[in-house]
Amino acid sequence: RALVERRGHHTPQEYPFAIDASFEHLSKTKDVENALGALGFTEELERSAKKKVRAGLGKMRGRRYRKRKGILIVIGESCPLEKAAQNIPGIDVVMVNALNAHVLAPGAMPGRATVWTTKALDSLEKNKLFTN
Repeated sequence: RALVERRGHHTPQEYPFAIDASFEHLSKTKDVENALGALGFTEELERSAKKKVRAGLGKMRGRRYRKRKGILIVIGESCPLEKAAQNIPGIDVVMVNALNAHVLAPGAMPGRATVWTTKALDSLEKNKLFTN
């Protein structure tokens, strides 16, 4: 938790935790926002919604705004949550077999706030992903 907060994320007191697999079946953006707010990520959603005007020439090259990275949700298999969460700023939804350093540590800074579903953890163990 200390590593995640050092990166700038706002996490609930009982972080880290895994959420139920039924979370993957949410199909509306508002339902996902309400569920994350109920878990204690309200401040994090507000933090990642802010965008900042970039300094330098990047403004002229089509990269005017810098957006913050928010919560990473790791799921077990393809589900409606992928489409429902794409409109929430800063949130990324990734299948467990597609995890890589780019999504876990954007900008080469480890400690991204990550929420795992139980189905993703089961898939991680069953397929023996990322172990030798």
